[in-house]
Amino acid sequence: MKGISARVLSHELKELELNGFVIKKVAVGYPVSVEYELLPYSETLEDVVEALTKWGMQHREKIKNDMSSAHKN
Repeated sequence: MKGISARVLSHELKELELNGFVIKKVAVGYPVSVEYELLPYSETLEDVVEALTKWGMQHREKIKNDMSSAHKN
């Protein structure tokens, strides 16, 4: 993922795994491949993510409008 260090990503994925949202799958071979799969419990976050997305879009519009108004003055 762009914009996140491997250490931070690893920590976050471990937290998601500990909390039952994802499962880690390691495929032996060369090179070793690691994948994460969403577990059914992750679906309980759907409404939360949707609400945050909606709020983020509204907030972005507010900031754009505030900046536009500030430049007019």
